[in-house]
Amino acid sequence: MNSTTLNRDVLLSATDLKFHLTNSSKDIDLDKIKNKLLKTIEQNLMIDFFQKCVMQNILEKNESLISRMRLKFEKQITKLKTQLQKNKKEEGEVEVRNIKIQIAEKITLSKDKRIAVKEWESINGISTQRTIDNLLCILRIAIAFEDHDLFNHYKIACKRIHYSKKELETLKLSFKEISLIECDIKRLSLNV
Repeated sequence: MNSTTLNRDVLLSATDLKFHLTNSSKDIDLDKIKNKLLKTIEQNLMIDFFQKCVMQNILEKNESLISRMRLKFEKQITKLKTQLQKNKKEEGEVEVRNIKIQIAEKITLSKDKRIAVKEWESINGISTQRTIDNLLCILRIAIAFEDHDLFNHYKIACKRIHYSKKELETLKLSFKEISLIECDIKRLSLNV
């Protein structure tokens, strides 16, 4: 499993924790869930997500935390953008795209969903498989932020890039990867 998959799951995991904080009975240890959410937010520099939780009175305002996360985020993005410029001069298309994905992952976790979606849209797919990966990232963003319009727009785009198993096998994907792609598309279609 690559880092792209792991980071996508972080956003959905944080969304699940937020959901439990707002929809669970008082019998559940809400402080434990809140602490886990805060830890997830801080470890992954989820600045915008944190601010939305504060606006919804799920978490308490903490300017110090926001400042620390912004500083770390800016350092990471600066480093990645420097690497991107280096890769554009010295490396191939795949290496450039990989850095763009890392930048999009950081932005997805730290910035507003509109900025994150634009970042994913700006990444050209080297293959149809990579284009699907980008679309699945955007669908996960839509689910995490409960944006039905965004989800439906990109669900239609996914349907346009429909694969049969034979076409996926032609791309030399393993059966496990084929199943993961199919499960992602089915799960995303059913969840919204």
